Amino acid sequence: MFDSAPFRSFRFVLLGAIFLALLFGLVALMAEWVLTGQPRLTADVVRLSGLAFVGFLLVAALLRHRNE
Repeated sequence: MFDSAPFRSFRFVLLGAIFLALLFGLVALMAEWVLTGQPRLTADVVRLSGLAFVGFLLVAALLRHRNE
């Protein structure tokens, strides 16, 4: 279903994981701002960003492993 060509370069995988983590972190930070009235970097924001980073790396590893 998915081609592993974009995930062959570790540099691109790392950049994609960082980008996705920043994107999820920004969305979580904006949600925190809407809910509390001030943008605060809480543990939930950091946790969501970290999980997005790790999740991207795991999916990339699974796709690379499947096509080897």
